[in-house]
Amino acid sequence: MKRIAIAAPALIVLLASSLMLNSAAPATAQVVPPNRNAVSFSFAGFSGAPVYSLGASLIVGRRLDATLGYSFQSVGGVSASLLSVGVRYHFPVTAPGTDVFAGVGLASSSATFSGFGTVNASGLFVSGGASIRLAERFTGYVSGSLYSLGGTSTSVIDLGVQVPLADRAWAQVGYVNFGGSGAPYLGVSLSFPP
Repeated sequence: MKRIAIAAPALIVLLASSLMLNSAAPATAQVVPPNRNAVSFSFAGFSGAPVYSLGASLIVGRRLDATLGYSFQSVGGVSASLLSVGVRYHFPVTAPGTDVFAGVGLASSSATFSGFGTVNASGLFVSGGASIRLAERFTGYVSGSLYSLGGTSTSVIDLGVQVPLADRAWAQVGYVNFGGSGAPYLGVSLSFPP
């Protein structure tokens, strides 16, 4: 039984890795962690143009988080990045293991980041999402964001699953659709005490 518990997450990671390496569409990985008071690191490889992402969420009130997201991609020797800073409000929900949130903030892209098409643009974003415990060891999450940078609007839809690795560490496997281009990603999320 213990071997099955270890083999299942390994198989998921292996499958997601092979899908990433075979994907041809550029996209960004999940950035802001679905957990409160956490940081996440994720990696996605698309047609030889990997995307590295770092996200953070810090509790600043009973239902309010400050968020930070940064993604970096290099395509053909040209580097591009997407930076976002915002707040995320968590709605009161009575179901255990469930979270529903909405966010807003400022964003900036440099060079031509996947899905944006505008060089060196700044603007706003709005987002919403939810996470729910699917089973004892699995938590699913989904979020949608609309970025408006330099006169261009781009939507980002993120769907994933977290599996605990340790007391305050989770592996993430997900799929993101960035302005019409979608691809899987792998990541890790680490939380810290409030």
